[in-house]
Amino acid sequence: MLLRSIAPVRGAVKPDRLGRVYAGSFSVERIHGTAVFVDNGNGHLSRRLRGGAWRTALMAALLAAAACKSIIGLEDRKFAEGDGGTTPVDLKSTCDRYCMDAVENCTGNGVQAYSGNEIEECRAICNLLPAGNAGATSGNSASCRARYAAEASGGERDQMFCPAAAPGGGSPDAEPSCGSNCEAYCGLYEKVCGRAEPNCLQFCPALPDRGGYSAEDDFKGLHDTIQCRLAHLNAAARYKAENDMANTQVHCGHAKLRPNLMNDGMPCDLQPMEKPTCEDYCKLTAVACRDVPLYDSDEQCRRVCQRAFPEPVGLPKGTIDSTGDTLQCRRWHAYFALTTVQDEAAYHCPHAGIGGAGHCGKLGDVCPVYCSLLANACKERFASEYGSADKCATDCATLVAGKMESQLRYNVKGEEINTNSYQCRLHAIARVFENMGQGSGMGMAQCSKAFPKDTCSP
Repeated sequence: MLLRSIAPVRGAVKPDRLGRVYAGSFSVERIHGTAVFVDNGNGHLSRRLRGGAWRTALMAALLAAAACKSIIGLEDRKFAEGDGGTTPVDLKSTCDRYCMDAVENCTGNGVQAYSGNEIEECRAICNLLPAGNAGATSGNSASCRARYAAEASGGERDQMFCPAAAPGGGSPDAEPSCGSNCEAYCGLYEKVCGRAEPNCLQFCPALPDRGGYSAEDDFKGLHDTIQCRLAHLNAAARYKAENDMANTQVHCGHAKLRPNLMNDGMPCDLQPMEKPTCEDYCKLTAVACRDVPLYDSDEQCRRVCQRAFPEPVGLPKGTIDSTGDTLQCRRWHAYFALTTVQDEAAYHCPHAGIGGAGHCGKLGDVCPVYCSLLANACKERFASEYGSADKCATDCATLVAGKMESQLRYNVKGEEINTNSYQCRLHAIARVFENMGQGSGMGMAQCSKAFPKDTCSP
């Protein structure tokens, strides 16, 4: 026999991740002593039950009292295979189902979809997503996320399905996924923040993507990732739903594509004493400088970064490096190249490249970095011919004499690398670092045209 009772419950819900506490009156349906989802008086749903038990209890209640359907607004469902049909789903009911499953099934093990007052955190995002079609298994939609939120049920299934059920929908190379983190981020940013990030879909892939998503960790972790931006965008969406526009804009600022680069501990940026990585640098420069590319390939970039640049270091809080021969400096300029202003990209990208272009190194002088690279790339010949950086600098100064800064900018598609120029020599040095340890003789061949007095040709 089905036992049912309606118990009004008053009291505070646990604080959310921002320290907010929500209090109110909740009508809780109890079936054999187990709480199920019901209307909490404002048109939204609340939950506190794990796994499939709530569905069993809920369906029993529906059979016992058809009126519950109008109270709960939830129907049992089975997902069809494939990428979805052509029948659009209702966004509100889909968000009800999705959010209940997401906060029930995706709560831990590094795959937390939503935190804080979970249902409302989820609803703030879901209401802004495209509804999608019934049975969707891919694409940036609420329907797709609802499918995978329902599929997640603990253990390995959490790890497999919860990233697709999260606000971003998953990394682009993940399987399964609901669109991509960048697709969701760009669409949500415009809707939540009231303005679009220029060329968002083009520039967003420059951001580090750690894979997966965990709302609490990515919100508090503060790191320079797409996941951190999505977590703060979720916070902004929740504040906007509460008409708190001041805090909405605070978190929209944290979620911007380009971090503030002030090394002041603000979210979604390198944190004080955190070291930049070659992987993130190469990803950033490949996107930011795609019209003026700095390397022949991602592999070349990584090897140059690992072998040619000084060991990355973290910086004390408040310290900015925009002029050193460092990875920090090159990252700083690469982010400023992430812009729709073509002249700005053309200006900053060479500073982010192998030679530093007279900005990441000695300001206004390309020779110190060039000679340091040459000494590291072609050690034996450099020691034999120069012995010291000063002699190299003298020959380098002759090589670049009379050249303006704009005439010494380097990119691998520039005409200059095909002439007997400073840029041609930088390209040769990059290829030495790329081929170090390969045993092909390529390094020796490139060293033969990398020195100031050599004749350099492609």
